[in-house]
Amino acid sequence: MTAVEIARALERWDRRLKWMRLRSLQVPEEEAARLRPALHEVAAAFEAARS
Repeated sequence: MTAVEIARALERWDRRLKWMRLRSLQVPEEEAARLRPALHEVAAAFEAARS
């Protein structure tokens, strides 16, 4: 997976978390807020490792 593909996957996951939260499907705001930075850290670490 390229860094761009990972970034796009993270964006899709972020949108999915927001959609799930809007639909009230067991993703509380605290959990979504906790997961989002972790996903972006993974993308940043991957990009740094590629450099």
